[in-house]
Amino acid sequence: MSIKNTGELRNFLTGVMEDVKENRLSYEKASVIVKTASQLNESIYAELKAKEVAKALGYQSAALGKMQLGDGG
Repeated sequence: MSIKNTGELRNFLTGVMEDVKENRLSYEKASVIVKTASQLNESIYAELKAKEVAKALGYQSAALGKMQLGDGG
C-alpha cells in the first residue's frame, strides 16, 4: 500500500483502529503503526513551520516534502 497524502493516512489509521477492534490486528502491531504515523505527522508539522518562518523572512522555500536536510553536501 502506498499512502500519498494526509487523507489517505487518516483513512489507513482508521482502518487500523477497526482492525484492532475486530481482532484482525494485534494491539502491538497497531501501536507500531500509530507511532510511525505520529513521527510522519511531526515531520510534516516541522516542515510546515519551517516554510512559515522562511516566508516571514522573505525567503523562497522548497515544496512540501522537498526540503533539504543538513548542509546539502
